[in-house]
Amino acid sequence: MAEPLLLNAQEIGTLIAGLLTLAVFSYLWADNAVYRAVEHLFIGISAGYVAVVALQRVIVPLTIEPALQSGPSWNNLLPLGLSLLLLCRFVRPVAWLANLPLGIAVGTGVGLGLTGVIAGTLVPQLFAAVPSVPGEVGVLVGAACLLVVMLAFGYTFTEKHLDHKLARLIISAGRLVAMFALGAVFADLATSRLTLLSGRLYFLLHDWLGIMRGGL
Repeated sequence: MAEPLLLNAQEIGTLIAGLLTLAVFSYLWADNAVYRAVEHLFIGISAGYVAVVALQRVIVPLTIEPALQSGPSWNNLLPLGLSLLLLCRFVRPVAWLANLPLGIAVGTGVGLGLTGVIAGTLVPQLFAAVPSVPGEVGVLVGAACLLVVMLAFGYTFTEKHLDHKLARLIISAGRLVAMFALGAVFADLATSRLTLLSGRLYFLLHDWLGIMRGGL
């Protein structure tokens, strides 16, 4: 009498992961119900995970526990109240109350993001555009890099309706620089996606089917 096939938790997880991977790959053939089911499953699991993490690491330790230990205060009641106002979006008569926490969140995010872009990206990129190469060669390289950066800025901020010959020249040169930059970004993105694809193929052939030894 044949013994029943028993799988441990890791083997069951590998089997489910392989089936889900094939379901996602089925989109390459055509949009189908299996792919949409896996897509909804992924979105639901991600939303549930984010909700649990927010509850365990933000809401409970920063609002509920301090209120229970030291009593209610503005430091813990105000964030909790603003969070509860977001639920008013589902009640039509008071749906406008959800705009208050949304406005605070968007305004704070834009302010912090703009400050971070200027201090953490724009200014360092301007300094990094001039490499520290000693001698006359360094001056030439730095001037060329600075010129490329200024052309890119010129293409971004120059109005398209300007008819001046110099303005059109700056726009054309800046467009060329932007095309090279976007091409490099696209190449990096394609390379990273191919790396992810090779990783999933290796998982299917090595971990799931067990017909491959070594790496891709």
